[in-house]
Amino acid sequence: MPLNFVVLNKCFFIVFFSCFIKSYLGFQDTIPSENKFIVSKKAYVYARSDKKSWKWAYILRGAVVSQKKSFEDYFQVQFSEFDTYPESSYVTYQIIGWTNKGNLVKKWRRYFYHIIPEESLPDQWTQEADNHTFSLFWAPFNMTPKLISPQDLWIPYAKNTLNYDFHR
Repeated sequence: MPLNFVVLNKCFFIVFFSCFIKSYLGFQDTIPSENKFIVSKKAYVYARSDKKSWKWAYILRGAVVSQKKSFEDYFQVQFSEFDTYPESSYVTYQIIGWTNKGNLVKKWRRYFYHIIPEESLPDQWTQEADNHTFSLFWAPFNMTPKLISPQDLWIPYAKNTLNYDFHR
């Protein structure tokens, strides 16, 4: 099945190329701890539990938030960004406010595929996202650079839990 693009890394990076799906590997469900939710779509944050109140911020899809309170169709949530990961020393910014419960999910399903490009691809390229230019590159599965959480668990999950051999 030819594709025109592949979405990588929670929709933050989109790489356009033509490819075939060699194999569907399976899926992984992520379920956050109690009082935690995953933002399923861009979630506007309001000053009060009312859509007519001040809409002062938003939280992007894929972020994990803590639920503080609940009122009718709204949760009061908190999102915190830290200075470094995984060993942080302070919070760089924090969003606390009310968002519609429909913006949040308790389970996130990630699907895994092995794709093969139909054309020659560059070894390196750049992608702009989140006010930053990322330098991206291909790496062999046995020589991947250090990845951030939870991305560091995806290749071992596909290899060990889903029992997939990328070299077949």
